Amino acid sequence: LADLPLLDAKGRYLLRTKNEISRYPSGTGGVFSALRESGALSDIKRRPIEYLFLSGAENLLTRVADPMLIGYLIQCHADVVVKCVTRRHIVDPLGVFCSMQEFNPDTLAGPESR
Repeated sequence: LADLPLLDAKGRYLLRTKNEISRYPSGTGGVFSALRESGALSDIKRRPIEYLFLSGAENLLTRVADPMLIGYLIQCHADVVVKCVTRRHIVDPLGVFCSMQEFNPDTLAGPESR
């Protein structure tokens, strides 16, 4: 989806500025640069916001602002929490969390990548 134009519910282009069309961020991580570049991050910092909930658009089952997850973050005094599931099969198209000591690209890539 990277570099595709953003549309509203009626199919009209969303504008970033008067003369520029808004575009999807480049991948899941693109949200962070988009927050900074748009000025939204500065706006968030000026407000009395304590927590920010982010979820990838491809995760249709996400419970938005999941109270259990946010409560866990608060209870643990953590800066970040991540909710994930275990792969059932090596070829499942899921993101991967691992420590660098355990990283082995052969076990993470699907057969088409080897």
